[in-house]
Amino acid sequence: MNKKRLFLVIITFLFIISCQSNQEDGIPIEQILHFPEKTENKKINYYDKEYSKELDIRNKKGEYSLILSGYAYSPDKDAYYNVYRSSFLDGNDNFVKGTPKNIEDFLVYEKVMDVGLEKFYKEIDNLEKVQKKEPKLADLDKYVQDWINILREERAKIKEIRSYYETGEYKKDDYSKGKILNDEYLKILYKRKQIFRTLNKKVKQEDYEEEKTIISNSISDDNLYMNLRKLNLLMGIFDDRLYDWNEISIGKNEKFNVDIKNQKKYRAELELILMEVEKQLKKTKELTTDSKIYSMYLKKDVYIKILEQGDKGVELSKKILDKIDNKNYDNLNALAVDNVVNTLEMYINIRQNLIVK
Repeated sequence: MNKKRLFLVIITFLFIISCQSNQEDGIPIEQILHFPEKTENKKINYYDKEYSKELDIRNKKGEYSLILSGYAYSPDKDAYYNVYRSSFLDGNDNFVKGTPKNIEDFLVYEKVMDVGLEKFYKEIDNLEKVQKKEPKLADLDKYVQDWINILREERAKIKEIRSYYETGEYKKDDYSKGKILNDEYLKILYKRKQIFRTLNKKVKQEDYEEEKTIISNSISDDNLYMNLRKLNLLMGIFDDRLYDWNEISIGKNEKFNVDIKNQKKYRAELELILMEVEKQLKKTKELTTDSKIYSMYLKKDVYIKILEQGDKGVELSKKILDKIDNKNYDNLNALAVDNVVNTLEMYINIRQNLIVK
């Protein structure tokens, strides 16, 4: 192969890799942070088939978003792993033979967990009902099906592990099968998280676009409510990027387990989002007057509370970035969880408690 042809092959290969990387990364953070220009409101024909279809699509995506959010913040998704880990894994997730006491405790706690998990896994049925609804959403429905499959696979593996220890089979084979089951379970767990991240990121980014359009078409210097929604959206984007759209370990004592391949880009994007949060918080404060609050029928005490939550979010975000800069991951998840909870409580205050009814 001559040098010219070799050069072309290398360039082509790098281009393909670049495309794959961009596709995997999804929408660039700059685009996520970009709010569209205000568009003129079109007259809606509520009997139009296209409008009806668009509404069905939005409703289906909304149901997906609701289920994913409930899952992401649920402690139940990690309940079994936490019990299993304390009995059969060391600090690096390597398999260890459980002592008789470990196994006894595992089976007791596992049965307790199983009651909660039964309810938790019933959500899969709800998810499947949504997935089967019309209209079909191409890639999104496929990702959902992949997620349903892996959750069911996880459930089956959990039952297999329970049976193995419950029947005392581990005594006969000296944990030989236990090691295999362990590897299989951890692979399923890893795959579950990867599938969730892909699905969650896609759904969240579509949520961002819809919310940004609503805000852009409604926001003005007089509209304090929409300025708060914009602030809250930006804070939510920070939280999502912080966890890289992965599952969130709700336990504050949990490790901050986010596998970031490009740390420099990750840190820069978080900084960029935080700058937008601070800018929007400052703008909202500058726009705030009592007359505007009352003219929009907003509760002043709740409004002030929301601004305080904005301040708290900025403060927590800066502490998080400091820890990342110093590679100090102690208590990082505790800070991150506090930040997520603060953003969620702010969301509830804006959507449910702010407007005088």
